[in-house]
Amino acid sequence: MSKVVYQQAKQEVQRMVTEKQKYRYSIIGLICCKFAIPYQREKYYFYSQFVAEILEKSQALELPKPAELIRPADYMELVTGDCLFTGKVGELAASVSTL
Repeated sequence: MSKVVYQQAKQEVQRMVTEKQKYRYSIIGLICCKFAIPYQREKYYFYSQFVAEILEKSQALELPKPAELIRPADYMELVTGDCLFTGKVGELAASVSTL
């Protein structure tokens, strides 16, 4: 991933964090994804969909299917890259500032 792509992804995440009160968890989207039914609602995401959207918007990857149908296991089949973080989600915020 180039530095430009990385910066675009980082800016998109930072924008969403700044406006976090506008975003919600998509339980309906998660259920639809389980049954391979595309369902997208503005500003509603489940985790793997959120990651997919960031990757698409920053042009880091071309995904094999729509973001709303991406499951965590799908990431294992994508082009490999460098692992930037391993650990608990609660520890992620502290490590993001060092990336």
